[in-house]
Amino acid sequence: MKLLKLLENIVHERYSGVDIKMFALFADIFSDLIKGLKMGMLDEVYQDLSQKYEGTKKQLPLEYFYDFLIKNKDYFSKEEESLQENEKQKDLLFKYWDDKGVESTPIYHYLGLDSSNREDKAKILTYKIEYFGGIYNVYEKIKKELKVGEPFSYTQAGYEIEGIISEVTIARVGAGLESIGQTNHILSDTSEYDAYYDVMVTINGENSSVTLINDGETYMLGDLWNNNDNVPESVKGVLDEIGYEIGDVLRDYVDSITQPYGLDSDSIDFNIVNQNSFNIEQKKG
Repeated sequence: MKLLKLLENIVHERYSGVDIKMFALFADIFSDLIKGLKMGMLDEVYQDLSQKYEGTKKQLPLEYFYDFLIKNKDYFSKEEESLQENEKQKDLLFKYWDDKGVESTPIYHYLGLDSSNREDKAKILTYKIEYFGGIYNVYEKIKKELKVGEPFSYTQAGYEIEGIISEVTIARVGAGLESIGQTNHILSDTSEYDAYYDVMVTINGENSSVTLINDGETYMLGDLWNNNDNVPESVKGVLDEIGYEIGDVLRDYVDSITQPYGLDSDSIDFNIVNQNSFNIEQKKG
């Protein structure tokens, strides 16, 4: 289908009035010519097929396909070179990951890949997903390493958080219901990925705190969110900012674990609860 779409674009651009159905009806002829082109023997294959189909209904499409490939052979040669380069990149990365592990220092720049480039980043993610045996295997590994349902502690930038990752969802951009996680829909394995993950965290508000720079005081997150009557007005005024910072701290924690898999975080949601509710959430795990 990818080849047919490619041909359709070229035909409509360079050969107005040509019916693309010809490529489907006489695909065997075009396939033989393509093989000849890749072997550097297009003329020889064409001559053999000319003798074979002389005087038949296949003679006309043979002439057309030959003319088509002569005019576009550079395009198809580049396509083949690109595929070969992709395979070379993948083989080298797989060998490197086998030897050093996926969490080792990246070597992408040595292979002509820029991980900050969106297209190259998607290609690297595709390689990693194939390396791990599919997107569902990646999901299971991430769940295991994040220890979903088990308590964790994380300290950063004045925040001390005790939490439980209660949900992890992996989805592909633009895939609609194609996701893995709390739904029953399974993200299909395709050749190219632009995937991300969502995480839901339950925070123990009675054992998690923030020390603010503006007053140097330490506040329990449960007091700030669920019982803030005794909280100074100056602190109430920055609760939204604190909420954003909590999301950033949780994102850093999750990213530090999921980074080897090449997935980006889309959203980190959290819920701050009391000790009893936290214990209930822990028992679910």
